[in-house]
Amino acid sequence: MRMKGMCLALAAGLALTACSEPAEDAGAEAAESPAAAEAGSPEAAPPTSPGVPAAPRAPAYAVLPRDGRAETPATVSEGPEGPGGMVVYETALSPDAVVEFHRGHAEAAGLATVSTMTIGEARGYAAAAQDASGAGMQVIASPVAGESGPETSVQLSWTAGG
Repeated sequence: MRMKGMCLALAAGLALTACSEPAEDAGAEAAESPAAAEAGSPEAAPPTSPGVPAAPRAPAYAVLPRDGRAETPATVSEGPEGPGGMVVYETALSPDAVVEFHRGHAEAAGLATVSTMTIGEARGYAAAAQDASGAGMQVIASPVAGESGPETSVQLSWTAGG
């Protein structure tokens, strides 16, 4: 995706996320939970902690946190900007921590931040290569109520560049 397309897709995804029914104060509950503090709070996950590849042949910045659980296998395809894909996953990390995790991996791979967005409790992030390769990624993270407490639902999409 080109930078303009990435920003439009990020805005559209956040708009859809903002229209969904948010979990009641899930982010605040996770941040204040004594059990989370004792177990190593999801808020404190290092941005460049090792991740799990989102799909075979995915670029280094298309990773899930170690606790990320994909809802379905990643959708991958070939396009003008090279191979790309999308995956939806859940994690115990807060939306802010998800953005920092992906920002750390994007920057480590040489991508630059294109945009960040906040709509209610949802967070968005987009990064792109500074050259004409077309490489880039987008993340939309929204709090949801999980079976074992607050979680975050994340949509990660990427292009590897050509």
